[in-house]
Amino acid sequence: MKVYASYEDGYKEQQVAIKETAQTLITEAITARLKDGKITADELALYGAILEEAETATKYAKEQYAKEQEGKK
Repeated sequence: MKVYASYEDGYKEQQVAIKETAQTLITEAITARLKDGKITADELALYGAILEEAETATKYAKEQYAKEQEGKK
């Protein structure tokens, strides 16, 4: 996979893939730690905040990519 520099054609699409992959990995890690009982109640709030941040980043990347695609029409 080519790594695009900021504002190159394909950069925003790449950012969506990066954010979606990060969100998936975070979700899998949290699920595995929950399954193994390795998350305390205090950590659960922190993990929730981390997951929320990943979801927000994914949503933003998708919005930026959609705007870019609309601009090309």
